[in-house]
Parts: sequence; C-alpha cells; structure tokens
Amino acid sequence: MEILNRYGWNADWQEVYRSIGIELPAGRITGQYRRFLKCLTTHGEIMAEVSGRLSYTSESAADLPVTGDWVLVLMEEGTETGLIYDVLPRKSWVARRRSENPHEEQLIGANVDFLCIVSALDETLNLNRVERYMLLAAEGQVAPVLLFNKMDLCKNPIEVKGGIENRFSDTPVRYLSCSNGTGLEEVKDLLQPQSTYAFVGPSGVGKSTIINYLLGEEKQKTGAVRDIDHRGRHITSSRELFLTSSGAILLDTPGLRELALTGEESALDEVHAAIAAAAQNCRFSDCTHTVEQGCAVIEGVEEGAIPAEQYENYLKMRKELQYLERKEEQAGSFNAKKRWKSISKQIKQLKERKR
Repeated sequence: MEILNRYGWNADWQEVYRSIGIELPAGRITGQYRRFLKCLTTHGEIMAEVSGRLSYTSESAADLPVTGDWVLVLMEEGTETGLIYDVLPRKSWVARRRSENPHEEQLIGANVDFLCIVSALDETLNLNRVERYMLLAAEGQVAPVLLFNKMDLCKNPIEVKGGIENRFSDTPVRYLSCSNGTGLEEVKDLLQPQSTYAFVGPSGVGKSTIINYLLGEEKQKTGAVRDIDHRGRHITSSRELFLTSSGAILLDTPGLRELALTGEESALDEVHAAIAAAAQNCRFSDCTHTVEQGCAVIEGVEEGAIPAEQYENYLKMRKELQYLERKEEQAGSFNAKKRWKSISKQIKQLKERKR
C-alpha cells in the first residue's frame, strides 16, 4: 500500500474500505481524459473506464468518479486497464453548477484538503469573485487558502493588502509574483505531506506556473503574458494530480469562465464570519439584514466594521442561493451534494467509534 499512502491513503481510508466489505483493489483517480481515467492502484498506474454497473446505478453525473476520488477497481487480467466498480464515500469535494443545467452539479475534484484560490493583483482583481470561490470551499468542506499573484503589477500594495486582510482576516493569505519569484517559497512552506491542494481561479492568473514551481519542473504548460493587458493564456484542459518532492499532492484545474454557485444558504456564514457574528445581536431572529430596525449587521456596515462591498456581495449571493433552492424544490431535482454531506458525516462517525 506504500504507493497509495504517498497519494493520501491512511488509516481512516483503510477503515472506510474495510467497512464496505468488497474485496477489490482500491485506487485513486489521478487524472481525467474524457471517458478515460488514470488510476493509481497497488498494481501500478492503469487507465480505466466507468463500469456499466456504476453508470447505471448513478443518480447523477456527480456520482461518477472524478480526479481525487478513491475507487474500487476491477482489474483486467494481463492488461494495464480496468473498470471502476464503485466510488468510496467522499470526505470533501469542490463543485459548481453546470451552466447548461443549473440543477446539476459539476465536480471539479474530490477528497481535497485545501482549496488554493489564485487571483491576480492587477486590474482584474475581484474580491467578490474570491468570496464565490470560498463559498465552494465551505460547501465542499475544504479549507480555503488565498494566493494573490502578480504583486509586481500591484499599483497600491499597502492599500490593496489592507483591503484584503480586512475582508479575509480568518483565512491564510500569501502574496507572490511568479515573474520574479517573490513569495513562492512561502507558498511551498504551506504544503503538508499526504494533503491534497486544488488550485482554482480564473484563466491566466498563474495557477499552472505556481504548480510548476512547487513541483520543481514544468509539468503543466503555461501561456505567455500579453503586454497589452498583462493576462496569461490558460493552457490546462484536464484535471490531474501531481506529487511534490515533499509529499504534498497538487491538483490543477482549467480556468472557470463562469462560477455558478451550488449549495445551501447556511454556508454563507462560514465565508462571511463577521456578518454571521454580528447577526447574533440582531433584534429579530429572522432578520434579513436589509431594512430592519435594530439590525446589528447594518449597524456594522455603517460603523465600518463590515466592509460595504462585502455586505453587498453577501446579499447578492444569498439571493442567488435562495433562488436556486426554490427552483430545485419546484423541479424536485436531486441534489447529489446533500447525499455526499450525509455520507461524509457517516465517515466521521465511523472514525469516532474506532477511537
């Protein structure tokens, strides 16, 4: 099992595997290439497809294996290929809504420990968008880390840093510049062995360049930066796991043109901790934080304790989530993530009984 241990297999996953009671080799999905999946097993690395059984029993696309999943594999004797028989219960995930089908979730990665949200400190900087990525992390039970690249292009670094740290005071933040190497060693120091780090962000912010530095070699292709607007051309088109020399596991993802939210309104409290804390002192328990007299959130905004832009983005995201929830109820659609949340709770209970 040594090779699986290097990719995150541990005593907790062994217990989950044992509880399932199916004697098939376990493996981790390390790459996705359309219908083919690269899978690391105790027999080595193989290419696999989803079995007909798993395709038939899956209630949605979110039930099918993605990069980062631990799976059970049917090995084809005498070959380096196999079939994915089943997916082990996920402990965490990163998902968004599909733009073509708002009732269906698209998984970006599974069993992720940290979501590294990469932004550029140039004219494209958008802290509201950062909060949308943080909501994905909260929904998927993943710890966020904020990486702000292109420090060399930041015109007012003191002011910009102040605004970032005021808004994200409870989240690890690192500032860097891939062009001159500033701050990259500090990012490397964040990495922990056997932990999985998914890198997300808009196209051209430097995700692949950061990953190449952390790996010590160019595993991911990168595009040149245009002089006209200082934006890179994003190259990554697949999702693949990479192992660093220190034992950390990295997942690069394609740039997301759209970031449709997925999840429940309650996750907003994790992203907007200051607003959630202030809401405890509101006069009414069902306060909407918009027009009520005695609203502690509105008072916090007026006094400057809560940034006005953050407050406006909170209301916008809450409205979006409420709308999606109503549409789901009307359509009677199946929310895969709610089921995965229930399963992840069962995993935690299993661990507690073991202790």
